[in-house]
Amino acid sequence: MSSILPPASSINPSSVLTTEPAAPTGWPGAVVPNFSDWRPGDIVLVRGPKGTAGTMVRLDQALSTNGVIRSSREWTHAAVYVGDGCVIDATYGQPIAERSLWDYCERRAITVRRVRPSSTVTRQDIEDTANAVRGFLGLPYGTWDVIFDAIWPRSLPVRSRRSLYCSTLVEAAIAEATQLRLSSLPAHRPMYPAVLAGHPLLLGVPLEWRVPDGP
Repeated sequence: MSSILPPASSINPSSVLTTEPAAPTGWPGAVVPNFSDWRPGDIVLVRGPKGTAGTMVRLDQALSTNGVIRSSREWTHAAVYVGDGCVIDATYGQPIAERSLWDYCERRAITVRRVRPSSTVTRQDIEDTANAVRGFLGLPYGTWDVIFDAIWPRSLPVRSRRSLYCSTLVEAAIAEATQLRLSSLPAHRPMYPAVLAGHPLLLGVPLEWRVPDGP
């Protein structure tokens, strides 16, 4: 479920947990995301952020000859969930930083993915993605990387990049924590948000919504 206006069937009125971060003052909706269902290291995909980079990615995904990218073209931003209602992401014109997820889920549709566990990738490895992504804090946003990757899709070693955009940041953090290279196959390049949305190594996480705590 990825709507910012969730259907009634997805709302859990009894799941008001003390571990849930409180909704910001002035929250416009009657329900809020149930973050207690999420795990550190989950991948948050956002539909349609504004701005030059978002427009560029959305257009390139829509025109792509790659069916994987084209089928999930509406997802144009990606971030790593680090717990307590926060993500770390690369946003156009700003260094990589930790931000409140509320800024995204208030007005835009979101969906969540999680690395698929395997015999070589444990749950702890996956959750370590939240620690790995902190190692990229402060790096600049890779505007030229977005352009270059659109022209010449590539799969670079994690630490060879001196700047990152949203979905390459996610890939880099996952690679550091799990040793998985999500862009190892040509079908998964460039590493755009749409690739993360449809990647076979990632599982969809059902989103549940709850009634916010009372005053």
